[in-house]
Amino acid sequence: MKPLGLMLALAALLATGCRTAEDRDQDERLIDALNDNVQMAHAMQARTKQDAQVREALKGTRKQLPGRVSHEALDHTADTLAELVEARGVVGHEAPVREVLIELLREINPRWRPVTDAAGNLILTLGRGERTLVFVAHMDEIGLEVDEIGAEGLLRAHKQGGYYDHTFDGCAIELITSRGILPGTCRLADDPDEGYLIDVGAETADQAREWGVAVGDAATRKKELTRLGPHRAAGTSNDDRVGCAALLLALEQLDTEALDRTVVFAWVTAEEIGLVGADHMAREMDRDVEVAFPVDTFVTSDNPRDDPYYAYAPLGNGPVLRALDSRSQTPRAVLDRVRSIASRHRVPLQTGTMGGGNDGSRFVPEGAIDCPLAWPQRNSHSRVETMDLRDVHDLGRLVAAVAAEY
Repeated sequence: MKPLGLMLALAALLATGCRTAEDRDQDERLIDALNDNVQMAHAMQARTKQDAQVREALKGTRKQLPGRVSHEALDHTADTLAELVEARGVVGHEAPVREVLIELLREINPRWRPVTDAAGNLILTLGRGERTLVFVAHMDEIGLEVDEIGAEGLLRAHKQGGYYDHTFDGCAIELITSRGILPGTCRLADDPDEGYLIDVGAETADQAREWGVAVGDAATRKKELTRLGPHRAAGTSNDDRVGCAALLLALEQLDTEALDRTVVFAWVTAEEIGLVGADHMAREMDRDVEVAFPVDTFVTSDNPRDDPYYAYAPLGNGPVLRALDSRSQTPRAVLDRVRSIASRHRVPLQTGTMGGGNDGSRFVPEGAIDCPLAWPQRNSHSRVETMDLRDVHDLGRLVAAVAAEY
């Protein structure tokens, strides 16, 4: 029965006079509650209508730039990203990603000598001069780590990084062992506090060990990048392999011999559990950093399920200046300077605010300004993180221009 019908029925009961005073008090409280529900429903209907009007108005902000990036450039962007996405780099196990990056850097310039520090960060220092700019992306991804090998051959594992429990519930996984990759399945344990159960097909603990399984092994979801139409792609660990790829794309076009400042490109570890790699790097830097530019995801509300009032940056409209998030606030003068550089190079650029943190915030206590650069992405930390390859291409162009001209 609808709320109005319930109210009329209760009013009729009250009118009969055959109910006790206690019954009538209870009925009146129920009517008051139903009244509140009706008012809330009307408010929700009004908000839904208002949201629809906002979305309609925002359609005008979605720029149609179909020809701004060539098919060849999009394919190259996708190919670079795919190599990084397919590498397995759960928090604390980033070595496979680092190896791919080293090889791709060697292809760009065999003379470069990136170094790996004590935290596992990969760091490439270029240029000369007293001013120092840092561009940083993180190599790690969310995943699982094995805690225990059960007598029945099942593996008990816990989260690495922050995500919803259902993310790894009922999915195919890849277990990275000393003897190679083992395919398996993953389910959430009956008690969520006990983590996850991984099944690789072993029937006993000894058999699992014979296959190379060990406590501390990492597991991730199956790794691949899927093209969606001419411009978009989806995959797991786009956060932050897109940032890693954007730094490579920037280095391909940056005239490093002409740099009149020191520019540091860094691919760091363990961002997903508290910006650990960036923290180590910031504290160990032997030079003062003027600005740190972390390159990471902008979790956009550009989808029908989210509220467009916050974090709205349409896919395909270009990279995003993350002006404000939970850990940083970039000065207006710095934002304007980056916007000016983007304008000179005809790079479409959005500005937005969102929750979460970024690696650049770890450089602020050491005296640097934090200016996050991002790309808009849907479905973050899911199996289908979705973005627009044109935004990634333009993010590489923006990083190159800022590195040279900021």
